[in-house]
Parts: sequence; C-alpha cells; structure tokens
Amino acid sequence: MLLLLLLSQTGIEEYFPLNVGNKWVYQVYVPVLEPHFSFDSMVVVDRKAFKGEEFYKVLWGGRTYWFSYHNNELRVYPSSDSLRGNIPFDTSDYDVWLKLPLESGNVFSYTKKNKYKIVCRVSTEKNLYTAGGEFKNCIRVSTMMGDMWFVKGIGVIKMKMSPFDIEIVRWNISD
Repeated sequence: MLLLLLLSQTGIEEYFPLNVGNKWVYQVYVPVLEPHFSFDSMVVVDRKAFKGEEFYKVLWGGRTYWFSYHNNELRVYPSSDSLRGNIPFDTSDYDVWLKLPLESGNVFSYTKKNKYKIVCRVSTEKNLYTAGGEFKNCIRVSTMMGDMWFVKGIGVIKMKMSPFDIEIVRWNISD
C-alpha cells in the first residue's frame, strides 16, 4: 500500500527523464523471419518551446520523435522524418506512454487522430530482469499493441510490441 502511495505522488517526468543528452541503449530481438539480436539507442538531442509547451527531440531507430509532458501524461509524437526533424505541426497526433496516477489497476485511454481508442492498463512489478540487470518497483503499461515497463529515474527498460522485444542494456541519465 505504501508503494502505491509513493508511486502516485511521483511526477511523470521521473519515469522518463527527458534531459538533453540522456541516452538509453537497448538490445532488440526481432523473431520475424530470421531471429536475431541487434542494438539500438535512444538519445534526447534537443528541447524546444512550441505553442506554450516544451518538446524534446529524440533520435531512435534512425527516426526523429518528439516527446512532451502534458497534463500529467508522457506524449510521444509520430516519427517526423517528413518534417526533417522539426516539431510536429500537428500536435493532435500522439501516443500516451504514461499517465498519472501510476497506480496498479489504473486504466487510462486516449483517442488517436484516426479515431481509434487506445486503452492502457497500469500494473506494478517488484522485480524485473533485463539484459541490463535487475530492476525493482517497475511500472508496466499494457495495451492491445503490447507492454512497456518503466523504472523511476531511468525510463523504459523493456518493451514487448509486435514484431519486436527490447530490453535496456545501459543508460546515461543526467540531472
């Protein structure tokens, strides 16, 4: 019970710190066709104000994404390759990775621009093992597309989304 109280009082940014220079390296497993492992990194490279909000430019998998903290949500905007890495002009098209309160059993939803409703369920896990080690007090967000696990102070440590699985190997987070 105390763990749930502590999680609900934590800011969303503590579960995905978006300081410029932060970097996460992941082991990627793609079981489709010929199963193999590869490595990929996610790096926060810029921060810009736009329409009264702060947006964080993140390079990941050869693409550019923009993230923002908005109304207790962590929003991720689609790859903006066609915009050459500029802030997305259409800020109504996004995914929600996290939303407060981060309490086990909490359900939140959002509607995509294409009118599809995405329902997310929050749960907690005491221990989770990845290629990067053991993590305690993890937050799990489950949707019909897959699952993501977050750890306070680090960010995403694991994803299981068709057609791939990723696990964190190492990270460098600045204050």
